[in-house]
Amino acid sequence: MTTSDDQHLIEEIGQRIDLYSTALMRINSQVVNPLTDVFIGCGTFVQIDGQFGILTAHHVAAELTPPCQLGLILKPETAHRFIIDSNHFTVCEVAIPDKVAERPDLAFIGLYPPDVGTIKAYKQFVNLSAERERVLPKPLGLGEGAWFIWGAAACRNTIEPPEGALNPIIGLHGLCGPGLAVNETLNSEHDYVDIQVNYGEGYETPKTFGGYSSGGLWQIRIKGINTDSPTPTDWIYSGVIFYQSDVIDQKRILNCHGRRSVYEYAYTKIRNRCA
Repeated sequence: MTTSDDQHLIEEIGQRIDLYSTALMRINSQVVNPLTDVFIGCGTFVQIDGQFGILTAHHVAAELTPPCQLGLILKPETAHRFIIDSNHFTVCEVAIPDKVAERPDLAFIGLYPPDVGTIKAYKQFVNLSAERERVLPKPLGLGEGAWFIWGAAACRNTIEPPEGALNPIIGLHGLCGPGLAVNETLNSEHDYVDIQVNYGEGYETPKTFGGYSSGGLWQIRIKGINTDSPTPTDWIYSGVIFYQSDVIDQKRILNCHGRRSVYEYAYTKIRNRCA
């Protein structure tokens, strides 16, 4: 259970992470139910050596099969419509999931300069080229700082009343909150971080994390964490959510790609293959 001070800190961190985050919409003429047929997942705005785009999960980006348009959420708590035509974005398959293991699971949605300029008016891009120089050599341990996840739980989506020319309005409720990093796994190419979220009295955890797929995993360094004035000092983009477990003993595990998957594997693939 959180105190009012804890909640203020969580909100401060969430507002900062939201600047780099977006929900993803698939827009086409075959939409039957906008609550289920439009929202496909989430992503994080990133840049690599001048390439701007969205780092997401492969199984989410696979929904963007043409003909369709890409819708992005840029303005919190404001009804708006921002759509990118299919010939103005590209999908790069960074890591295709194994059919049995369901991992690795990464993709990059490349964006064209005119749309990047519009997005920059509301959002920021994580500079993977610059950040990798400080993240990879001495990564923080699992127990250092605090871990946060950002996503939009599909179970909390709503249809809102029409506003102006917008009808219908789909309410996508982005949520950022803390989780517990309980395990880290490494292989020859990827690393994975397991984040535990809790259910039960005192927790407002979504009943399911469907929709959180490809949302961001962040590690936050906090100064004075055990004092009356904890202060976030570093926001470290650290991974991509791609799978949720069942709830067991009022706990659920979210499987995430970790920092090596992002700053080594994805960075190299995007730089060499997605230009």
